[in-house]
Amino acid sequence: NHYLYGLHLVGNSATMDADGFLRPLHGSSGRLSPPHEEPPSPVFSGDPRNSTTNCLASRRPALGKHGCCGSGSLAPLSSTSASSQSSTGAACSDDDVLRERDVLEQRSTCWACEGWTRVDLEWPLLPDEKEPRSVWAFTSLDGFRSGLQLRRAEEGPPRFCVARMVPGGCKLRVVFQVDQSLKLAPGIAFEPLETPTDIRLRQCEKMLGLQRQKSFVKLAEVNVVDCPIQRQPRPEDGILHGRRTVLLDGPDGAPVQMLRITETEFKMQEKRPRSAAFFAGFQKETDALLRECLEVDWSKAKVGRIVDEQEWQHVQAVLQDNYRHVIAVYRWLSTLGVSGETAFGVNQIEAADIISKAGLMDTKVTRIADLDRLFIAAKVTNVEMKRGVAVRNDKALTRHQFLEFLLRVAQQRFVQPGETTSIADAVCQVLKALSGTSGTLIKDLDSLMEALHTDSVDDVYKDHLCTLQAVYK
Repeated sequence: NHYLYGLHLVGNSATMDADGFLRPLHGSSGRLSPPHEEPPSPVFSGDPRNSTTNCLASRRPALGKHGCCGSGSLAPLSSTSASSQSSTGAACSDDDVLRERDVLEQRSTCWACEGWTRVDLEWPLLPDEKEPRSVWAFTSLDGFRSGLQLRRAEEGPPRFCVARMVPGGCKLRVVFQVDQSLKLAPGIAFEPLETPTDIRLRQCEKMLGLQRQKSFVKLAEVNVVDCPIQRQPRPEDGILHGRRTVLLDGPDGAPVQMLRITETEFKMQEKRPRSAAFFAGFQKETDALLRECLEVDWSKAKVGRIVDEQEWQHVQAVLQDNYRHVIAVYRWLSTLGVSGETAFGVNQIEAADIISKAGLMDTKVTRIADLDRLFIAAKVTNVEMKRGVAVRNDKALTRHQFLEFLLRVAQQRFVQPGETTSIADAVCQVLKALSGTSGTLIKDLDSLMEALHTDSVDDVYKDHLCTLQAVYK
């Protein structure tokens, strides 16, 4: 079978075998097998003789009218005597025919509904053995009746292989016909059969010229393959796992599994479009925003007294690559010791403390008195420059003043002593010294933004919007 993935039969004189093919029930009188044949081997599912526990059964002697047995008259074959087997010529009762109507009570051979899984059967080719002409596999799904011919694999290790669908959780028993003899595959568990059975060996054109042996061979031992209860879903199929589905024809002819959903369920799961987020006006620290901040701060700082015009581009390039670190340090320092009456800004004590913790202050080159002098020089701002500034603090450094303070520290600490002749290199060393503190601040900020900008948090803020507005006012 190359096309059917599942088929349900109800009230027909036929059943679907484990390979997905229809098999008629013999005889018009409803007999399940010709009288001259041996009782059939157990079938996993899909047969109207199966009970609700999926056991093969036969009818007891007629107890109801018309010579048919009544409800619940199935018994396992193992407990049925030979005399009762001879009395099974009557037609199946309505209970027997309807036994397969409810798929919730009766298992079927539908690969989709029963969760069948693909199992690969392989016969390895050993280097010290001659390669066989043909290999066949017989399985317990059909009582070792039909053989599956294995094909030589073109890729991977040398082997013969074939694949078939198997009910999940079943204990598959298999034996291999290698040319004219039955063999067990090496490296696979095996066990003896409770009742040895005869297997008719298969023939094909590739086996012409081999000495013909017996047509039937007694089978006493088989390999055992444990099949998974259900296949592991792929990540893209996670939405379908454990839910009601329906099989449709795909564009390439292969079956496609789609979610089965009712109109009511669809309306319940339909998501309404969300309104604007509470933080919709919040500007994240993008590269464009950081570049704009640097341009504004650079234009307001007195950089002409610190940096030669020839080195402006080099210093700006260094600051552009690290300006988020500068802003992170300023944001943290400007909030320390702020009360409701003062604006944001970096005071003189915090400015000297951050330089000292970064290891840039000593008792020879950059002393505490030097930092105080640099702080005062950076805090002095022309009256014209203060126009249009949103944050004003005459006793602390605003952001463009803090930038100027760092430039003055770089010049005093590295350029004036002669450690470097480039102010750009000096700025790099200052930012490197501050990177430990700034890196931690940026990491904490990113974690906060990731937890804050979610739908659940947004709903909480919207529910308490009136309270927040009242407190702010």
